[in-house]
Amino acid sequence: MKHLIAGAAALFIASTGIASTSTAFAAGYAASGGGASVALDPFIWSADSANFYGYDSADASAHTPVGLERSNAMVLFLLRSSSTGAGKLSLGVVFDGQNDGSKGQTKVAVTGSVAGAQLAVADEGSEFDGATLTGAFKWWSCCTDGFVIDMIDDAPFSAMVSLRETLGLDRVYVASPDGHGGAQLIALGEGLISDVSLFSLDLPKSIANVPVPAALPLLAGAFGLMGLLRLRARKG
Repeated sequence: MKHLIAGAAALFIASTGIASTSTAFAAGYAASGGGASVALDPFIWSADSANFYGYDSADASAHTPVGLERSNAMVLFLLRSSSTGAGKLSLGVVFDGQNDGSKGQTKVAVTGSVAGAQLAVADEGSEFDGATLTGAFKWWSCCTDGFVIDMIDDAPFSAMVSLRETLGLDRVYVASPDGHGGAQLIALGEGLISDVSLFSLDLPKSIANVPVPAALPLLAGAFGLMGLLRLRARKG
């Protein structure tokens, strides 16, 4: 029976295209885009989300403590900060890396059910509007760009990060803690993905008009199958 349960977990990963282990989904968050889905865990940080992002006006760049700056890439991450409030969640995006010899630009919008969202930090603050969660970013070869929004009400959420009129980006990564004080970056699909969904797996039916990735029903079915196999094992 243990082999059957392990086999169900492997089927669950293969059927959803998730480049991670099933245990990572216990955290309850995932990202989807470009036909792929990946699990992600929030980073845990003792200071606020702006401190984690580490924007330095001297070089107009982010300096995250886990090295999320990547040349010609968009890196998305979730963060739990004790100073933002116990159990509260933040969503962050970093564009490009420092001094990589390339520049770029993009227009970005964050839509969906993001309860109580407030702008925590943005590179060159005027580039992102915290009221509408939209912005137009432009960065030079020296610098990064990006933003963090704090979701003050940590309710189940589904958010879409959309890019338009983009130059200088060719890859999207989703970041999670690597268990050793650093970050694990997983490429989401191939090439640049213009629409990326981030969502909690306990998404309630009351959240409407938000695109829910097709992988979500498969995740629920896989967990149901594993629960059934465990129940049969106990009865046996």
